[in-house]
Amino acid sequence: MGGRLRCVLEPKGDDRLGAYFHANWLIFSGNYDLTLEPVAAGPRRQKARNYRGTHEMPAAFGGIYHYTAAIGGDRFDARYTSSYDHGTFTLLRVLP
Repeated sequence: MGGRLRCVLEPKGDDRLGAYFHANWLIFSGNYDLTLEPVAAGPRRQKARNYRGTHEMPAAFGGIYHYTAAIGGDRFDARYTSSYDHGTFTLLRVLP
């Protein structure tokens, strides 16, 4: 599937991020929020910060979605899985 996806990230403390999404796909649109928890980095310092989180959607839309994300510079790369769907998406920062 495809569609338009927008996100606002907000620091929540303890290195957590609030992620507030608005998605449009086919004839549907919706908002969903999740908290992204930091994932410990490996022994080498990385340019991107790694996160994970979950969000529960109605069963008809896949139930619980699991996310992993890497955020670095102006780029947000994520992978998601659920019982019905999986995929990736990349978001780029919009300049004012």
